[in-house]
Amino acid sequence: MEINWGIIGAGYIAGQFVKDYAHVKDGQIKAIASRSGEKAESFADEYGIEKAYEGYENLFKDEDIHAVYIATPHNLHYENTLSAIKNKKAVLCEKPAAVNAQQLKEMIEVAKKENVLFMEAMWTYLLPPVAQAKQWIQSGEIGDVKLIQADFGVHMDFPPEHRINNPELAGGGLLDLGIYPVSLANLVIEEEIKDIQVMAQFTETQVDETTVMHLNYNNGAIAQLISSTKNPTAHEANIYGTRGRIYLPYFWKARKAKLITPQKEIIYEDTRDALGYNYEIEEMNELIKKDAKESNTVTYASSLRNLVTLDRIREKIKLKYPFE
Repeated sequence: MEINWGIIGAGYIAGQFVKDYAHVKDGQIKAIASRSGEKAESFADEYGIEKAYEGYENLFKDEDIHAVYIATPHNLHYENTLSAIKNKKAVLCEKPAAVNAQQLKEMIEVAKKENVLFMEAMWTYLLPPVAQAKQWIQSGEIGDVKLIQADFGVHMDFPPEHRINNPELAGGGLLDLGIYPVSLANLVIEEEIKDIQVMAQFTETQVDETTVMHLNYNNGAIAQLISSTKNPTAHEANIYGTRGRIYLPYFWKARKAKLITPQKEIIYEDTRDALGYNYEIEEMNELIKKDAKESNTVTYASSLRNLVTLDRIREKIKLKYPFE
């Protein structure tokens, strides 16, 4: 089966997705849609895509398209995903798949009702170094995990009206960057979160700029996490166990995992040429070919757990978007 993809949203992330598709054997990107017809045409010309649509619904109704990658701003994920699902398109939606857990619950319910594949584009979960780190933990290489530290901060020098600073577009650092350390912590520590402590600095537009999070899990493990749109951080994750640790440089796009114990040091490297989007594309293509409706790696439960966590963090810092 030749899997034909369509992309919703013709921005930067969509371009990265197209570039990584060159490293995928199955399927092809056949259509791009944007609210601006001119932008869609320009994107199609740049990347050699056959069809360009003005308006997302025109792509959703294209019977030649089997799967849709949603790369629109956060506030549109809910609406776009539901439209795609109701048109029987398999959906890969950028992270976080929704603005809040309530939206995601409805998206999952509709996907189940329509019997359509839906997956959050949590590419980090599908990266080989992260999978290797998880395997080391499960095999007891570092003992019981008691602490994880992870940070993702970038200096984003954008004007107040830019989407990253715009509360109407679910702006701020948490949904763009904070989702990464939060999702890694929840992947590594499978216990429920007992308590959350948060400190945050806000932009002049009143969205989160820098957020420091402490997640306290029921088993006594702690996650110390940072996201920031102001301060460039190291982008590192350290997972500490009772018998060793695992180091993940640039964990969100990890190419390397390092196991460190008193007895040994092992480095696992992924020598891919792609950025890493190829793994989530390959996952979707395999699921489509198997007629599966949910990923075993990026599960509904994991996506929902991460959004519930973000909701709790936002509640702590009293960050509510105008449309909620």
